[in-house]
Amino acid sequence: MRLDLEHLTKRFDAAAPVLNDITFSTETRSLAVIGSSGCGKSTFLRILGGLILPSSGDIRLEGTPIPQTEAELLQFRRRLGFVFQQGNLFRHMTVLENITLPLVEVHGWEQEAAKARGLELLERFGLADHAGKLPAELSGGQQQRAAIARAVAPKP
Repeated sequence: MRLDLEHLTKRFDAAAPVLNDITFSTETRSLAVIGSSGCGKSTFLRILGGLILPSSGDIRLEGTPIPQTEAELLQFRRRLGFVFQQGNLFRHMTVLENITLPLVEVHGWEQEAAKARGLELLERFGLADHAGKLPAELSGGQQQRAAIARAVAPKP
């Protein structure tokens, strides 16, 4: 993956910038973002994922700028898999339903194909026996694996 940042800045309201004039370029297979609490890691990842826009500067992934319009951002986000720190599973839905819902509602999969993909991933992540459980019935690690399965389900 090629990642290029040029003069990336993010401000919320009139406050001091969360990210201030960051220029960085790398060709990598994986990248870790490490820093102290409150230093802007999550803000940076939200910008990189197209969830929020930078105040100024440019970001390019594989040489292509991150889109700026909501319609283009929607298409961009559909190609990504997100796993937030807390997993963000729907508490009232089973693990399998948490995986299949986005496939059907966001990506247009047929229900049976989505269920087959969900079961395949649950097996892969060691959660096949937990398909019918609610997130509260899982350990923290199991919830995280379920969230990862949901993120990779559409093959981003």
